[in-house]
Amino acid sequence: MKDTFLYLLHPSWRTLWNRDSGSRGSGTLKNAVIITLGVLFWVGIFYLFYRVLSYFQGVEAIGTILAVKLLTMITVVFFSLLVFSNIVTALSAFYLSDELLLLHSLPLPLERIYLAKFVETLISSSWMIVLFGMPVFGAYGVVYEASWDYYVAVLLGFVPFLVIAAAVGIMCTMGLVRLFPARRTKEILVLLSILLLISLYLLFRFLQPERLFEEAELDRFINFLAMIKTPSSVYLPSHWLTEFLVPLLFDRSGAPILHFLLLLSTAMASVTIGTWVGGRIYIDGWMRSQEGGGARLVADSWIHRASDFVTRPFGLQTRSIVRKDIKLFLRDTTQWTQLLLLGALVVVYLYNFRVLDLKKIPMSTVYLQNLLSFLNMGLAGFVISAVAIRFVFPAVSIEGKSFWLVRSAPISIRKLLWSKFWMYLVPLLVLSEILIVLSNWFLNVSGFMMGVSVVTMVFLTAGIVGLGIGLGAVYPRFFVENVAKIATGYGAILYMILAMGFIALAVFLEAWPVNEIFMYSFAGIEIHTTRWVLVVCALALVGVLSLAVCVIPMQMGIRNLEARES
Repeated sequence: MKDTFLYLLHPSWRTLWNRDSGSRGSGTLKNAVIITLGVLFWVGIFYLFYRVLSYFQGVEAIGTILAVKLLTMITVVFFSLLVFSNIVTALSAFYLSDELLLLHSLPLPLERIYLAKFVETLISSSWMIVLFGMPVFGAYGVVYEASWDYYVAVLLGFVPFLVIAAAVGIMCTMGLVRLFPARRTKEILVLLSILLLISLYLLFRFLQPERLFEEAELDRFINFLAMIKTPSSVYLPSHWLTEFLVPLLFDRSGAPILHFLLLLSTAMASVTIGTWVGGRIYIDGWMRSQEGGGARLVADSWIHRASDFVTRPFGLQTRSIVRKDIKLFLRDTTQWTQLLLLGALVVVYLYNFRVLDLKKIPMSTVYLQNLLSFLNMGLAGFVISAVAIRFVFPAVSIEGKSFWLVRSAPISIRKLLWSKFWMYLVPLLVLSEILIVLSNWFLNVSGFMMGVSVVTMVFLTAGIVGLGIGLGAVYPRFFVENVAKIATGYGAILYMILAMGFIALAVFLEAWPVNEIFMYSFAGIEIHTTRWVLVVCALALVGVLSLAVCVIPMQMGIRNLEARES
């Protein structure tokens, strides 16, 4: 008789295996695109650490100390990220998954269910750290010419390291659910994780790391790094992993076997203790999670007043759709808290222009100001497309399993999609104009470039939103549990490629005529009417391109959703 533990894991494996069963051709292309992007990112991480470690290796006396301190800091960060990731993932796997009702109705020991969910949580929360952490350890091995036993040690040491983090994260989740309802705990964790990410993001940017490229600042930084005490403890698994690898990497004395045994024994003990703790408190917490959602972080009364105010200019049908989407957006903590990240992105974007020192660049300041203003249109477009892939592209998919309810209403697919288009166009247009106007103001550009930038961003934003809504309807994912996963599928990747291509083409079309006008004005030469006509034609061509990028995907999305009903 086969082990029931493997049967409990079987649905997860089959879901992963059959994800692309409905479209073999597109599935192959999707996998090729994802693998290519992953390899490029992997190579980029390896190259970055290779350059840093090579520089450390060339620093006499303290080069090895710097490399060891950096390795210790990396393992501490990895362990912290793994624990937090397991806390969030375990909340869905152990308490909010739809399959739990079936599993708990089966005559299975609770320990088997716990171990199956443990493995599922471990893999779901750790694969990214493993995938993008390996080039870091690979760079260490290449730079310091490590032997084969170092690479074997990395693989052996990482397994119990991941298990310990998963066990700690799962037990923390069970303790939190004992204190709060599971759904409320999820909202709190999402909010805390986003606030933490924003704080680290802003802190890193405000430290102005670009100053490290100056030789005096870099020397000062190295001396500082050599003197600080690494945030580690002999009781942390990150310390054990570091001490397991360092003797093999740098050919130093140590006790690698002892620290590996500490990792291995602690991993086995943590699984045993976690199983025991789960047997005492898990079922009680799961039963509490089946109760109502509890209080929300955003009050429904506030949502109702806000949606009424925003939708006043629209017609009755459009107003109903927009009000529904606004309420769904604000009721979902994983959605509206993304606005905090958006705010941090805007602050850092504008801060970059505020601290930009053009005097250090050996070019005419006036020419450089307007050149950066022109390039800024493309950069702002990329920012808007990045925001759109998180909010606009999933606009159709977030209807979820209730899409049939929307279709049962007397509203056409065309009306539904265009209502979503206008809902997202207005706030993104405001955001894009804020970015372009304030950044150009910091650059002190000419009025001509300011006007061209403002008009261009109107066209770019309309195309980006239409492309997002249209492709989101061509590649809908109505049955995904986590909304964040919608922005990681094949359709989302295709959207980003097309959006970046559209932005680059639009900027290219305007480059020559706008540059001609500026150069003539800069040289004091009279500008003929013909050149102004070229600028107007270029803007008109960008407008036509934006209209095509907006309307064609919208029509494709309408036809795709209508075909699903036949």
